[in-house]
Amino acid sequence: MNSNKPWWERLDGDLFEDHFAKDEEGRTALFAKAARGDMEGVKEIIFSLTGTGVGPQRRALIEVKDRQGQTASDVARDAGHVDIAELLDHERIRMEYYE
Repeated sequence: MNSNKPWWERLDGDLFEDHFAKDEEGRTALFAKAARGDMEGVKEIIFSLTGTGVGPQRRALIEVKDRQGQTASDVARDAGHVDIAELLDHERIRMEYYE
């Protein structure tokens, strides 16, 4: 692995076949796709998970915090991908309302 690459470029591969798998900093594949600005990848991940019922997986993944206390939404916003941050925030709020 090339340590000169940004963290989000190093978060690919087998580790993230499980959407809830985390790297050493507590980041999931959703963090990497959000940081890259990969809207389609973000949608693919979150909409592949259940969004309703008891303990919806989608909400759980969106609410994951890394070791710095940031969510994928925070990472997207910090990287200038406001559209992705808004999508994640909207989904989280929508699920809180309907739960």
